[in-house]
Amino acid sequence: MFAVVSLSLYFFHTYVKPPIVISMFLFMIYGISEALYYKYWKTTGFAIVTVLAFLIYFVV
Repeated sequence: MFAVVSLSLYFFHTYVKPPIVISMFLFMIYGISEALYYKYWKTTGFAIVTVLAFLIYFVV
């Protein structure tokens, strides 16, 4: 997923917002689902980081 987004940005030489937002959203969903499945404190921290990264992207 990240490789496809990175390659598209590399080849088009422009900032394409929709693929970045979609990949960040899917990564956030993955982090949350992993935390809910394993119920371990380290995966919860990982989920929090993915949510914060997603939110910071829109603020900055």
